[in-house]
Amino acid sequence: MSTSRHGDNSPQAILAGCFITLIYALVYLLEPLSDLANELILGCLTLGASALVSICATLIFRLFLPSDAPRAVWRNFAIGFWLWTVAEFLWLLRGLSIGNVGGTASSLTLSHLFWFAAYIFFSIALYRQHRIIATPRRAHGVWVVFAIWGGVIAAALFTMRAMDGSFDFLSFLQYFFGFADLAVGIVGLSMLIAFRGGALAWPWWGFLGLAVSNIVYEALDASMMAAASTTAIFVIEMFSELIYVAAYLVLAFGFYKHYQLLRYGPAVG
Repeated sequence: MSTSRHGDNSPQAILAGCFITLIYALVYLLEPLSDLANELILGCLTLGASALVSICATLIFRLFLPSDAPRAVWRNFAIGFWLWTVAEFLWLLRGLSIGNVGGTASSLTLSHLFWFAAYIFFSIALYRQHRIIATPRRAHGVWVVFAIWGGVIAAALFTMRAMDGSFDFLSFLQYFFGFADLAVGIVGLSMLIAFRGGALAWPWWGFLGLAVSNIVYEALDASMMAAASTTAIFVIEMFSELIYVAAYLVLAFGFYKHYQLLRYGPAVG
């Protein structure tokens, strides 16, 4: 693994991320083109941000030799994020086919299945990471993984019942995605704080951002939003969409920083 010195271009990466977020916000707010063109630009920006995460995770995976324990961790992370990217791509194609890129789905789609499947690989990655960095005395068994996902399912069901008043599978999935992102982010952050002093926390803040976005997005369809003004709904929806794209970019930046650290070492300058 190379540790040659390399210039730190984090400021440029941050500026690029801010620029992408600004373009997204301006297109969303001003709607300068036709409805379909605007939604296509927003969908492509979201897809591009997701692809950046997948590429960065893949770059990290490729740094490790087959005999390196972290290789299995990053293989599962990379698979999970590519499943998300495929889901975003299929969601964009679906929107183009019905002439409504930014719309919601009234039934289960392939995108939902890919988004859901990704959490299986995220779980494997985090569990393997935990087994690598934890001492035998502090290592948890696989039952903890099932306990966490049981809590996620329970939280999603409870929130859906409280917000919507009834059970709907698509609503459940949306809440599940939000609480699943929250769980992954908290587990990742807690491991870093416990074993690494909180270093390299950027990606896990990205997961927490996705959690906020998914939960807020689903709340737009809940009964409490029925009496809200059109302006209020627009502002909340824009806030949710912006957080969603920004969270992808934060994830990408965090993985890119991790890639730089692994490839060039801590002495970057």
